[in-house]
Amino acid sequence: MVENKGIRLIKKQANRAFGKDIVLLYQENDNTFVWLEAPKWDCGWYWGFGYLETYTNNRHPENSNDTKSHSHVSSVLWNEKEKYASCFHDIQTLQGCVLTQQEDWIVVDLFKQFYKWREIADMLHTGNANVSGDAAANVIPPLYAERGQHPLYRLVTGVYLPRIMQAIMDRLHPDGKAPEIKSPWSDAEMRAMHNTRLADLV
Repeated sequence: MVENKGIRLIKKQANRAFGKDIVLLYQENDNTFVWLEAPKWDCGWYWGFGYLETYTNNRHPENSNDTKSHSHVSSVLWNEKEKYASCFHDIQTLQGCVLTQQEDWIVVDLFKQFYKWREIADMLHTGNANVSGDAAANVIPPLYAERGQHPLYRLVTGVYLPRIMQAIMDRLHPDGKAPEIKSPWSDAEMRAMHNTRLADLV
């Protein structure tokens, strides 16, 4: 099937490479397949997601002996130094995509949501925008002795981000249902977050 602008609709694929679950996202005009890594809870405090990779074995990444390239969805779509691409179908080197143009807009909106919520979670965890190490930058009072205890941080990382990432992965998975992305927090930790009073947040 051919989409507009001559971009081919290619078959969705799920695979594994170097111990990671991956799904196919698009194909560049040199026939290189670009794969998206499944989300991973990294370093015990943030979601690693949006990582794009190409491999030495283009069509069978499970048999690759190395990664050829590593990039991020955010830099591919919203890189201000190069030509702006508002969706995957706008990438100049695109030859084929697993998404129709309508699906593309939905997935890109979900990715934008992911990055915005991830930034909020990062600030809730660190107390600042990670520009200055000066304590004067911490306008929001540190409510908890340990980082990562803020209830809003738990809500974003335990509910919002997993739901958004699940929606993206489901749309890219050939079965229409990717493996479940679970909250990194226990039921007891999430219940404590739900029981927090508004006054406790400020």
